[in-house]
Amino acid sequence: NQGSVGSCQGHSLSSVVEHAYHIAMNEVKQFSRAYAYYATQLIDGIRGDEGSTIEGGVQLSMLRGLPPEEMWTYSGRYDPTPPGGWNAQYEAAAAWKIRNKVVIRNYDDAYRFLASGQGGIHHGSSWGFEPNREGIVTRFNPGGGGHATAFLGYSKRKNIWMANSWGNWGVGGYAEITPEAFDAMCRHSYSVVIGLTDLTTPMPRRIDWATEDWT
Repeated sequence: NQGSVGSCQGHSLSSVVEHAYHIAMNEVKQFSRAYAYYATQLIDGIRGDEGSTIEGGVQLSMLRGLPPEEMWTYSGRYDPTPPGGWNAQYEAAAAWKIRNKVVIRNYDDAYRFLASGQGGIHHGSSWGFEPNREGIVTRFNPGGGGHATAFLGYSKRKNIWMANSWGNWGVGGYAEITPEAFDAMCRHSYSVVIGLTDLTTPMPRRIDWATEDWT
């Protein structure tokens, strides 16, 4: 849960990198949410707790990588001072870089990217996602402030799984978003939707999702 800090982009970015790592290595590893936020702010040229951009986060993940969570644990308050200094953070991050990106233009793009095991999707848009009692977002109603979330898979209904950095949102911070709502979000002028992969050349990866345990 990001709490009162405007770090949603950092939470989304770290979650997407974790997802890509999990697919590639079949291991769970948490990457630093604080670093993902504050290092992106350096790229964006933003000072103060004013958020960060999807574009800056993508650039950070490809040029610098992300360090493990223990290098810079999330405190729940705005504190952009890196433990050990920036050089130590960048050195720790260098082993975990995203190698490529894919622009996601609609639900079909997202489903193909996620179902083929290439990675996760980093997203920012005007906020307009309210899940129903079943934890499903059926409509996109923009009008709130900018917010970033991660798309990390798909359900048996072929809805896209959405991970939000508000712990009390949806079902434990997760919800399904229908193809229609996803397409409406992609059409909105403020939406940025980027697939991130550890693969040098984005391509389908052989994974048996029906039998592998990805919990």
